[in-house]
Amino acid sequence: MIRETEEKWREAVRRALELEPDSMTIYQMELPYNTVISQDILKKGATSPIADWTTKRRWLNYAFEQFLAHGYEIAGSDIVATKKKPCRFIYRDGLWHGGDMIGLGVSSFSHFGGVNFQNAHNFEEYVRIINDDRLPIYRAVSLTPKQRLIREMVLQLKTGTLDTAYFQKKYAVDVWNEFQPVYENLRENDLLQRDNGTIRLTRPGLLQVDHFLLEFFEPELRTVRYA
Repeated sequence: MIRETEEKWREAVRRALELEPDSMTIYQMELPYNTVISQDILKKGATSPIADWTTKRRWLNYAFEQFLAHGYEIAGSDIVATKKKPCRFIYRDGLWHGGDMIGLGVSSFSHFGGVNFQNAHNFEEYVRIINDDRLPIYRAVSLTPKQRLIREMVLQLKTGTLDTAYFQKKYAVDVWNEFQPVYENLRENDLLQRDNGTIRLTRPGLLQVDHFLLEFFEPELRTVRYA
């Protein structure tokens, strides 16, 4: 099954390259806890039909290598972009530097005025609330200054490069010193490198960045699940 899927994946990458896109986003598929597949796994002990993380990282790394060989560069943990012309990621760069965004639709996440909130994650409930002329907000949290810093830091790490001077100027915090045990552990495991004021993820770090970002969160938030 995995071998057959891997062949299809390689073919999908080849076809994507033929399109010569300006950029390509390649996600490692995750299963939110409120999906039918996740519930069957958690409650019924079903076997996951999704490839394991080692396999998904290998597939993503294969895609990276193929795009790099055809004049692209890695622009983030899941993005490749052409080097033939400048590519701007306005949504990502704005939101990941503290900008506001209102998400529309079921289970959408938003960030506005320092508050993170999520819409109702059940379609029927979402429609019912909308029909009652109310905002379909399921949950929300007002971020503390430190939580805003952490939010921007972990999001910017997903680009593969972090400028510590940005946080020193905006928050008056040296993020390397503030989170030194985490950063040192990641460096010892060859997941990132430090070059003066620049923190740069290695290729293995890019491939698994979403899994170690939790280590920067405050302890009480590390076990919070999203739907």
